[in-house]
Amino acid sequence: MSDQLGWLVSSLPEGYFFPGGHEGHVHPDTIYRIVKNATGWPPHAFRRKFATALWRATGDTMKVKEMLGHESLQTTQNYIFTTMDDLRDAVDELRAYRRTSTQGFRPEKILEAYNVPPAITKLLLDSIRNQE
Repeated sequence: MSDQLGWLVSSLPEGYFFPGGHEGHVHPDTIYRIVKNATGWPPHAFRRKFATALWRATGDTMKVKEMLGHESLQTTQNYIFTTMDDLRDAVDELRAYRRTSTQGFRPEKILEAYNVPPAITKLLLDSIRNQE
């Protein structure tokens, strides 16, 4: 929580933030319905949205894991959604890397290792080179 929200919460009087008739506070089902009716989304969807936004902002899955309080990185990965735009960005980053890399990436060697016929290899390599 932000410093400002932390200050606000700590300055509230003793008691429940959302008083109700269920052992002193609002029943979770009531909160669920209120949020779902107001937004069209279940409350947990906002936790997933937060996780994805935090991951995009930081690129650090471990930070997201800690913020969500998960024990398992696998659980956290289930909260992070990747879009087609994310994948396009990754391909663009890869192309930029390859243009500047001194590693000498040779896709023909990969295709050769998988016994791809030379004619198909040529077509694929021509296609890759035309996209760059």
